Order: sequence, then structure tokens, then C-alpha cells
Amino acid sequence: MALGDSFVSGPGIKPMRAGACERSENNFPSQIAAALGVEEFTDASCGGAKSTDLFAPQRDNPPQLEALSPDTTLITFGTLGGNDMGLVGLAASCVGPQDCSTDADGNQKALDGIETARVNLVEGISDAKVRSPLAEIFVVGYGTYLPAGGCGSLQALGITPVEADYIQSMIDLLSDMLESVAAQQGVEFVDMRETSNAAEHTACAAPEKQWIRTLQTFDDGATFHPSYCGHVAMAQQVERTIAAARGEDVQAFDDSCVSAGPPVEPEGPTVEERKAALKKALAATALKVRCTGAGKLKARVRGGGKLVARVEFRIGAHQVRVDRSAPYTLTKKAQRLARHSGKVKAEVRVRDAELRMQRVLKAKRPRCL
Repeated sequence: MALGDSFVSGPGIKPMRAGACERSENNFPSQIAAALGVEEFTDASCGGAKSTDLFAPQRDNPPQLEALSPDTTLITFGTLGGNDMGLVGLAASCVGPQDCSTDADGNQKALDGIETARVNLVEGISDAKVRSPLAEIFVVGYGTYLPAGGCGSLQALGITPVEADYIQSMIDLLSDMLESVAAQQGVEFVDMRETSNAAEHTACAAPEKQWIRTLQTFDDGATFHPSYCGHVAMAQQVERTIAAARGEDVQAFDDSCVSAGPPVEPEGPTVEERKAALKKALAATALKVRCTGAGKLKARVRGGGKLVARVEFRIGAHQVRVDRSAPYTLTKKAQRLARHSGKVKAEVRVRDAELRMQRVLKAKRPRCL
């Protein structure tokens, strides 16, 4: 059984279930149920849920506690409290020139919301124990979403280092409250701040490593909410906490998940870039011709690199030699070649897959001819 807000329901994590609560079929409770082989699983989480929605209907979602039954054996309680304190709105208020960390009214409103959530969560867990006396209860906290001092990408949004630390400090206050309620109620607490490698997956990480999104979601998650890989990490942390509480072996954390990022540009150069490279290779070729003391004519084509595919040596219109691999050279007795009139030529052909170009290099007829 999963209770909680949008950090549980998983807005923007495809595929989505029908309904107004923005529940994903890949949110962390669904992943936990699959990993534990749970046959009957109910997800009562709902985007925008406050702690009061444990007891009252929210849009098309009944009071979340009403989903519990005497047969319920496992409950993930939260995350909850973020909407009481206005977490997403608080983060959004820091985007731009205003300094959200100095907003005394906003700060007090958030603190009041955390206290309201505390009271309701104590009552909610007590109620859950009555409704589901056989259930193991795990209260789930929020994670480390921003690194100390923020980062350049946050500053580009107008979130200063001071504001980044302020946002995370308020999130930590919320998680500390959840931990204290769990201890008070004698149930387990899942501290997402202790998730392996969490510092490498904040909103400041590269898009493909983010567990929490900022304004750019890359069609994976929602603004200021976990990505798909964020839910993978949360699921693992809950599973590891469950195993530890049961005295079972705790599985190693798997950090291989890759989040969605910006569209990947096609690999390799464009056709125009390839054509330009062929032209450059041809322009770099040169023909050198000389006569040796042994009465031989030597000709060599240099340059062009690996793009050169073929060199044909000619005296006037007469073909003398064809080379298809380096070094591209011609060595012949001058006496045998002297009967052919015309300049010494080398037709150089370059190739890149289906693209081909050629150039004819010419040299003065040497004296030995």
C-alpha cells in the first residue's frame, strides 16, 4: 500500500495511469511491489496531496487512509508534507532576481506547514495501525536534491548559492520531521538522503544523471520532481530499508540507471562536412617527379591521408600504373617511357563511403624522358 504526494505518484514518468492523481506505472511504489512479488498492490498516492488528504477526499481520490484494510501487510507512508509547506512553490519562488531566503513570511509559512504535517502524520500513522494491525509501516523522507552551494545551472535560473542552500535546508527540516514522527510512532524511516551516490544525482548533475529535475524535464518527470531514475533510486532505498528491518540480506545499490536528456544529435559528420573533408584532402595532394642516376623515372603522390583511395599515373594519355594503397609511387626505366608524349600526370581519387572526388596533378616532362 502506497500513500503520499506527487513525489510518490510520479507525474511525467511514463506510462501514466488514468485519473487526476498523475500516478505512474513506474513510480517507486510500483517498482517495489514488482521487486517484492506483491500480488495485490494499491497505490493511493496523489499529486498535490497534503497531509489532510489522508482523511479527506482529493479530487477523484478518496481519503488515502480508506485504502487500508485489515489484510494490508506493508505501507509506505509518504513522502508527505511537501505540499503542506509549499515545497515546489518555495523552490519556484527562488527562480529569478528576488532572494527567497530573506522572505520571512514565506519561511514562516513553510515552517507552519511542516508543523501541520507533523500533527496530521502522527494521527495518520496511529489510524493506519488500527486499520492495518499486521502491516509493516515505512515512513519515506525526501532526498538531497541540491548540492551545497548550488551550481552554475541553478545560478542561470537565478537561484544563488545562498538560495540553493536555503531550499535544501527546508527540505532537510521536512525530512527531519518525518524521521522524528517515525521514531515517535515506533515505525521505520527511509532516509533518502542516505541513498548511495545521491550527491552525484542532484538537480546540478548532467541531465542523464539527474534524479531530480529543475525547469527542464526532458519529458521525464515534472518540474522540481524526481525523474524515472530518481524513482528507481527511491525504490532501491526503500527495498534496502525493508530488508534491513527484516534482518534480510541488503542488496548492493545499482547505480546504472540513465535518465533522459536532451535529444542526441546524429552521430558523425554531415554530408556537407564529409564533402568538405574530401575537398581538403584533394587540395593537400602533390605530385613530385624526378630522374635518378640509374636512368629511372620516379614519381610520387603525397598528402590526402586515408581518404585517398586510388592513384593512376599517366604519361600524356598513356596509363602507366595504378596504386590502390599507399605509398602511391611509380618507378620505371625512363627509356621505356620516353616513347609516350605528354606530361607526367597523376589522377588522384578520394572516397568516403558513397562520396567520391578526383583531381589530376601534372608535372613538367623531366629531361630523362
